Amino acid sequence: VLFRSCPAFEKEWNISKWWMAYGVWTPIIMVLVQVWAQIRPRDLPLNVMVTYLSILLFGTLNHAPSENLGINSFLVNIVGMFCAMNLGALKEYCTGIPSVTSIIPVLFVLAPGSRIVLELLLMMESTDTVGYNPFGGIVAYLWLLGVTYSLGIYMALSYWKPLLLRKEISNNEEMLAEVKEHRRKSIMARTTHKNK
Repeated sequence: VLFRSCPAFEKEWNISKWWMAYGVWTPIIMVLVQVWAQIRPRDLPLNVMVTYLSILLFGTLNHAPSENLGINSFLVNIVGMFCAMNLGALKEYCTGIPSVTSIIPVLFVLAPGSRIVLELLLMMESTDTVGYNPFGGIVAYLWLLGVTYSLGIYMALSYWKPLLLRKEISNNEEMLAEVKEHRRKSIMARTTHKNK
């Protein structure tokens, strides 16, 4: 085990239960993150909804029935990012708002915290004489985090990408047809104007 700490939200001195943190405080944080990322106000509700559902799923898989499910945290990352990307891609398919605007806040919230930063600083300060293994513990953990997040996103995009591309091509064809029709009408109007 990389870090030994008390399980979150399970002791009586914790501020609140897991569902309070993920279900009530997360939407407030999500709105702030979306504003910080300069998302257009009209896109905020859908983005916050996708991000909120994704973070709520992560919280549920990590904390709610953990003794019953026994799901590894890396597997939770894959499943969670897979579901988050599916929701984001569905939003993009239906509205045209890019899915990345709702996936980046999820990654921002799930990013490793200050303990990881301190471990990385310790790793950078260490020398060979100290005996700290830079390719152990923390590096492997960060690598696995990146792989699991990427794997979940990749699996979802593998079947959404053709659908999104097909929709974009049909939208472009419709727009091109409208431009051609507008150009044809303007040419005809100029021709009839010259003939008069």
